[in-house]
Amino acid sequence: MDQHPEADPWISRVIQVCKADSGGTKSILERLWTSRLSTRLYCGITEKKLHFSYLLDVTVLHADSWKDSRCVENSKALPREVLRQMKDYQEMEDWVRPLKDHAPFLVSHRHYRHIRADKVTGRGLTQHTVLFLSLDSGAVHKVLEQADHPFIIAELRPFRNKTHIQNMLLQSSAKKLYVSSSTEVVELDLYDCQSYGHWCEECVKARDPYCGWDGTKCTAASGDEIQDIEHGNYTVCEGAGKNRKYTPPREVYSVSPSAKFFLQCPMLSSHALYSWHHKGRLIECLIVERQCLLLIENMSTELQGNYSCVASEGGYERTQVQYELRTEGKARRLASSLSIFMCLLVTQTLLI
Repeated sequence: MDQHPEADPWISRVIQVCKADSGGTKSILERLWTSRLSTRLYCGITEKKLHFSYLLDVTVLHADSWKDSRCVENSKALPREVLRQMKDYQEMEDWVRPLKDHAPFLVSHRHYRHIRADKVTGRGLTQHTVLFLSLDSGAVHKVLEQADHPFIIAELRPFRNKTHIQNMLLQSSAKKLYVSSSTEVVELDLYDCQSYGHWCEECVKARDPYCGWDGTKCTAASGDEIQDIEHGNYTVCEGAGKNRKYTPPREVYSVSPSAKFFLQCPMLSSHALYSWHHKGRLIECLIVERQCLLLIENMSTELQGNYSCVASEGGYERTQVQYELRTEGKARRLASSLSIFMCLLVTQTLLI
């Protein structure tokens, strides 16, 4: 420990021990770890003299350069010389610093509590690292690791209501993420590719290494699908299948004059800008729970017509949903009034 009076009292350390460690002999390390080895982690921006010392969570990524070593079966049978070495040297001399001495991997202004990481093989056998970071709200950010600027692929919401995430377990072989709260455990499929919509462009711009476009749909990537994980360049979709220019059907609604009404549009991408278009006029969204809403306070004939919700992202635009609004005309209201009158007349006749 640094004894300097101005030294930071908080030092992030990671400790490894063998699961089968049962302690040393009666004279050395009895009821203490014999395999304990700790290291200090350096995380900060050296040129700005900033040091982030509060460690919240850790995750493990298995590399290909592991040294051939293993835990002993019986720690109590270790020679005294080995036990003395372990007692005197339980911490690495040098700090562990970031790879290539990069600055911290800053994702966003949000507060994260848990971290899990997975390695995904994309097209051309390229390896990508995907992080899963839990939020205070109970959501999970799915993040593509990049040296210069991380990319938030999606915000996963495993729970219906806001809650505190207690733990996350990643099962890399099955591509499942298990998220637990105080009341339930939810399984998330990391191959949730259909959530990226019906368009090749949308699938590619998601930049999700787990997904790719197979010519008809966004599906689990196996190596041959269309992807551009590094840049999300949607032009790779040119001639990529019949569903590439999918147009959503137009839904028709009849609204009473002076009535309130609202239209909703799902916001599938957190990176796109969403807006409503009506008779050449652009209308901004009211964003509620990942929905782009359009509120009509007072329905009138001027507000009749076609409404389109358009998503714009990186030069690519797509129509998300389409609606047609009509006002209920006088003829319809008159027919309704006549029906009521005839019903009353028949009732009166029966009573007579």
